[in-house]
Amino acid sequence: FNMYEQEALSCIKNGLVMPGLDYTLKCSHTFNMLDARGVISVTERVGYIDRVRLLSRQCARAYINQREEMGYPMLRSAECQRSSRNTQYASPDTRHLMPNAVNLLFEIGTEEIPASYILPALEQLEKLASHHLTENRIEFQQTRILGTPRRLTLAIKDVAVMQSDRSIEVIGPPKRVAYDENGNPTKAAMGFARSQGVSVDSLRIVETERGEYVCAQKLEKGRPTIEILQEILPSLITSLDFPKMMRWSCSRAKRRDNLRFARPIRWIVALLGDEVVDFQLDTVHSDRRTYGHRSLSPEPIVLENADIENYIQKLREAHVIVNHEERRNEIRRQIKQLLKEANCDDLIDEKLLHAVTFVVEYPQAIMGSFSESHLSLPKEVLITSMEYHQMYFPCWKNDSELMAKFITISNGTDGNIEGVRRGNERVLASRFDDAEFFYREDQKSSLAEKVQRLKNVVFQVKLGNLYEKSRRVETLSEFLAGQLGFDLATTKMASRASLLCKADLTTQMVIEFPDLQGIIGRYYAANSGEPEEVAIAIEEHYQPFSAEAELPKTDAGAIVSIADKLDTIVGYFGIGEIPSGSEDPYSLRRQAIGIVRILLDKGYHLSLDEAVDRAIELYKDKIPSETKASVLDFFKARIDATIRSQGYSYDVSDAVLSVDATDVVDAIARARTLTEFKQRDDFDVIYPAFNRVLRIIPERSGKSPLRKAKGGRRKAEVKKEFRIPKGEDVNEQLFVDDAEKRLYHELSRLEPSLAKSAATRKYNDLLEQLATLQPTIDNFFDEVLVMTDDQALRKNRLALLNQLADKLYLVADFTKLVIR
Repeated sequence: FNMYEQEALSCIKNGLVMPGLDYTLKCSHTFNMLDARGVISVTERVGYIDRVRLLSRQCARAYINQREEMGYPMLRSAECQRSSRNTQYASPDTRHLMPNAVNLLFEIGTEEIPASYILPALEQLEKLASHHLTENRIEFQQTRILGTPRRLTLAIKDVAVMQSDRSIEVIGPPKRVAYDENGNPTKAAMGFARSQGVSVDSLRIVETERGEYVCAQKLEKGRPTIEILQEILPSLITSLDFPKMMRWSCSRAKRRDNLRFARPIRWIVALLGDEVVDFQLDTVHSDRRTYGHRSLSPEPIVLENADIENYIQKLREAHVIVNHEERRNEIRRQIKQLLKEANCDDLIDEKLLHAVTFVVEYPQAIMGSFSESHLSLPKEVLITSMEYHQMYFPCWKNDSELMAKFITISNGTDGNIEGVRRGNERVLASRFDDAEFFYREDQKSSLAEKVQRLKNVVFQVKLGNLYEKSRRVETLSEFLAGQLGFDLATTKMASRASLLCKADLTTQMVIEFPDLQGIIGRYYAANSGEPEEVAIAIEEHYQPFSAEAELPKTDAGAIVSIADKLDTIVGYFGIGEIPSGSEDPYSLRRQAIGIVRILLDKGYHLSLDEAVDRAIELYKDKIPSETKASVLDFFKARIDATIRSQGYSYDVSDAVLSVDATDVVDAIARARTLTEFKQRDDFDVIYPAFNRVLRIIPERSGKSPLRKAKGGRRKAEVKKEFRIPKGEDVNEQLFVDDAEKRLYHELSRLEPSLAKSAATRKYNDLLEQLATLQPTIDNFFDEVLVMTDDQALRKNRLALLNQLADKLYLVADFTKLVIR
């Protein structure tokens, strides 16, 4: 560090700003390495940071002074800009000789934009330009977008040189004011006509909301397109949105204007045909000059016109492949060639390829190597170091065997390919050396011994530390395993994995490679002698990472994943951190969807009602018991979305979840059954009968049938309470009409088979049997007055219908169905 610091100070003193900056960066990197390895104390750390800041400040001051002495060559004065722009190939006096349609070329030249920003920005640029041109009645044909790290380019073919004319109507004074009682125009009418440049005779009467008014219809001539583009193009630049934006200005006087863009804009090309579309953004003026490769062709390139092919060719000669699709294909071709020559598998990570495409302008693929001793590290560590940190392509053999080779994509070379290769090999070797150091240090204690360190890692300020969370997840996993009927062996594996699943967060390896949490835990668990099932479950408990990501394959992994996610959701809901709108800072929606996906994938019949109860209990007094209702509603919304995503209608989902939204697998099964049942030819006859039964019961009409149990808990599963109420509910002696006797006896006859169908979740069989009661139900309502004045008869008849409603509610609330 001291050596680099002295070199930096020496370079700055002698006016060598860029070498001084290089040594400043080396100081920063050296400090990071010393800090990561724990070589320096907390007090020393502050001092090192101050020294790096001082060097950076001196570099910046030297750079500003140097540019001032040079006259700010890249930020030319307005007069210089104006004189360069006036060197045009078509004079305004000859504009009438231009064809009716010409090409438009618009390039925004910047400092290097982050790779992930470029394609979305290009798509925005294309969409906004098309919208503005259409809105301004400017006809055009084809749009095309091109991009590199230093430029966003839009090319539009056959843009009309004139805006289309349009006929407009201007509303004038009321008819009663514009004409006298004899129908002659008044001064008001004549004045209006004169102001609009039309004759009084051409005025006409139109009917409006306020009555009859005079209207003048006139032709508005279109403006020259180049004038409109002077307004549109600057707004396109300022309208582009990026994940992170810089506020900047080349002019100190204008910094208060807060021009915002991904990176500072250095030049703008705006050509309509062979004319410059003249405008200014901050101190940057539109021009016909673009720039090639930063180091290989730094001189400006003058474009004669907006011909896109000429533009592409000139930049190619200046070592820039501006077409990102062509650049991607060229990178792929070079990589495949190197892989073939090295006898490696033809495997290319497409996501990495996409990212690298927008990191370079003139790709040069170079193969490097590293020591085979590094292959002893977990391959995920090697891959992360290469792909994520360095954007290198790993080389594979036999599909899964990692080789001690890599491919880097250089942004052009000056012919010193060997030097570039050695430089990249040194950088990667340093990363691997660090990883080996962390790996060795972490192995000095077992994963179980690291669990105690979690007491020093905060989970959430109001919810305690990760050690407490691990203990809760351990207990909750045991509870879930019991609820799902797993044997003792699986329960023990899940319990052990739950205790250890967060321990790797305290390791140096995960601190250096955060994306490898869980994966490192799997390796360290295996190295510590833990069973393979435990090690795998530790990795799987983070799955799924997204709505489409891979799910846990083992039961232990699935149990721990559900427990961990449920603990997080309940905890954050308990302290009021509930997702709202598009805000979900703790990814609670993703975690809830993950639980739903796991339950469906594994076919687990888990009562979320009971699971949430247990999760709340484990927090003891940290969260209120009222949290349960909001958590269950949150899950209900996720289950509803899942049902609809599988193609079921919204009313089917509503009908199914109205009776039970606590068992995901069961809800999907009932949605499938109900959808199939609706396809019956006689459904339009059966549905009214079922609907009448449910709607006539006052206390249950439009309500969920979930009953209240002791202690105020909602009963989770109606089907577990399946029974035919006996004497105390329905009194057969009170039956008067044959119709009610017949309904009671037929329902009693079906009771055993209905109970069996409900217990085995054969909802198709259950509805088929209930459908046979349709004629009897219709006859009952035709012959029997349910709401009779006799209170005993009314109560008895409602109790009978309540029996039947219980069976229907085992599947769905049929009153929620929308029948067209």
